[in-house]
Amino acid sequence: MKSVRPQLLGFRSTWGRLALAAAYSVLLLAVLYGVFSSRYQLYIPKLAVQCLSWNFGVVDKWQKDVELGKPYAFYSRGMGIYDDGEKIAKIFAAGAFDTVEIDADENVRVNGEVKAHGLQMAAKLGHKREDFMGKALLEPGEFFGLGTTYTSFDSRYWGTIHESQIIGRLYFLL
Repeated sequence: MKSVRPQLLGFRSTWGRLALAAAYSVLLLAVLYGVFSSRYQLYIPKLAVQCLSWNFGVVDKWQKDVELGKPYAFYSRGMGIYDDGEKIAKIFAAGAFDTVEIDADENVRVNGEVKAHGLQMAAKLGHKREDFMGKALLEPGEFFGLGTTYTSFDSRYWGTIHESQIIGRLYFLL
C-alpha cells in the first residue's frame, strides 16, 4: 500500500511541513490574541436584573477619555450591593462641573435637563425615596452614571464614579 502525503494549500507536502505550518498558525493566533486582549476586554453582566438594555459587549481599555452620553465599564467601589472590584457598566450622563439634581418629582436632571425618572430601588435598599433627593455639583474626575432600565441601580443610589475606576468605553454587541 502506498503512503499518502498530506496536502497543504493544494501542494503535496511532508508531515513535518504540515506540523510546521500548524505551529506557525498557533503562534500567529496567540500573538493576535495577545494584541486583542491588551486593548479589549469582554463585558458580560453578572447580575440577574440588568441596568442596561444590552447583554454583551466589548470594552476598549484604551478609550478612557469620557464622552458624556456613552456607555463605559468601570470597577465598583463602595456601592453596597456590588462587591468592590466588580465590573459594572453605565451610561455616563454627567461629568466635572455639571449640576446633578434629583427633585421632588423624582426627575434626575443634569444641568436642568431631565435624564431619567424615578427612585424605584429606594425601598429595596431600605430607604425612603426622599433620602436620595438633592442637588450636587460634580468635581473634576467625577462622573454620574445611569442605567437604561426601570430597575437600574446606578449613581442615584451610590453616588459618583471616579475616573480611576474607569476600565474603558463599552461597545455593545447584543
